[in-house]
Amino acid sequence: AVPFFKSTDSNGDGYPESIKVSFRVYSAGTNTLLHTTPAMKLLTAPIPTGCTVNDPNKFFDFDWDILPTRRIAQLDSSGALVAENKRMSMAINLTVDCWDGSSNQYSERAAVYSGNLSGVAETGNPVESWMRVFNGRQIYGLNGVDQDGNLINDALMITTGMETSLGDNITVYFVVAGTGIDLGTLPASTYALTR
Repeated sequence: AVPFFKSTDSNGDGYPESIKVSFRVYSAGTNTLLHTTPAMKLLTAPIPTGCTVNDPNKFFDFDWDILPTRRIAQLDSSGALVAENKRMSMAINLTVDCWDGSSNQYSERAAVYSGNLSGVAETGNPVESWMRVFNGRQIYGLNGVDQDGNLINDALMITTGMETSLGDNITVYFVVAGTGIDLGTLPASTYALTR
């Protein structure tokens, strides 16, 4: 499974307004494309106030980082592959920084994209791909959670952070792996980390 990104710069200013995200699934060790997960659109981080793409006197940088989860082909107790094992998820961090003439300015946006790699509909779970967006935050961690001890990651733990003047503001979300919807049994919690 290979992450695939397609950016769109509709006004031709050199900065993409959005990125379409998907996975391309190949036969192992070959270039034979088996399946592409449904693409989802992610708006890029907005250009900070006081900055412009077209001003050569202002430093402008756009970065993205990717953090994929490992897909473990475990079997459940009945010996059948479960829906969560057909999925792969990745965290995407987008950052824009520039000089506004007096100070460095930052803008951040992050998302988790999850797609069904098999190309076969999941029984009882019609969501083939989903995306969850976090504005003004970065994703620090993306981990699978096995809630029932069957070695299947049926939930995801998403750790996001935002810098403050005192330190980092950390929020941990638990979501259903197959849908991205908040897991009611484990509500999101926020922690303040001071420097």
